[in-house]
Order: sequence, then structure tokens, then C-alpha cells
Amino acid sequence: MEEELTCTSCSSTWKRTRLRGRKPLLCPACTSLESTVIKLASPEVKISEPQVAPKNNSSELSDLSVSKVHSMLHPKPVNYQDMLESTKKGSKWKCPGCGSILTMLVGISDVPTHRCTPNMVTLKLMERIE
Repeated sequence: MEEELTCTSCSSTWKRTRLRGRKPLLCPACTSLESTVIKLASPEVKISEPQVAPKNNSSELSDLSVSKVHSMLHPKPVNYQDMLESTKKGSKWKCPGCGSILTMLVGISDVPTHRCTPNMVTLKLMERIE
């Protein structure tokens, strides 16, 4: 079975065997012409304003390290030094929701969080008990 198609470029019609998939938008003549012609953009629009040189961001990007990106995404709390000093010999924390107890043997710089169940969406801040 054949179908009749219309070219979107030259508006001519042609027939082809009906196939599954997308219908071609261009006739065979325009398709072969399109693949050989290279279009060049002509500078028709002139800018009256002075050209501004683009910034060279490669030097700024080369200064980024994994630690800088991590510190930008996860900033330290304001009192992190006080917390680190007070917990350097260990600390105990309790979840206010389920009562789970966490014992830390190292110094920490932020309050630990807890999910009472594995599929719980919210995090609960633990309370320090020692």
C-alpha cells in the first residue's frame, strides 16, 4: 500500500510504501540536497554597542576542589568549634521520637540526626544526654 506525502521544503508531493515510524518531512530530492549543502550564517545584524570580552571562567573553575564544593553545599554551623571542643572525649545522644541512643567516641561538629524507621522522610535532631 502506498501513501502520498508532501515535502515541507518545496511543497512537492511524492509516493512511498507505507512503513511504520515517523513520516519523512522532506522529499528524496530535498533530502539529498539538504545533506550536501552547508549553510553559513551571514553577519547581517550589526551591534552598535562595544563588544565586551567574555570572562575566562576556566581559572575560577580550576580553583574549585572537592573540599570547596562540599563546604559550599554543606556549610558548618556557627557554633561548630564549641561543639567539637565539648564532644572531643565522646558524647551520648538520644532520639526524642523513638528513644534510640547513639554513643559517639569522637568529636563531632554538628548535632546528629536520626530516622526512626528506614522509610521515614523527616530527620529528627537528637538530644544530648551526656
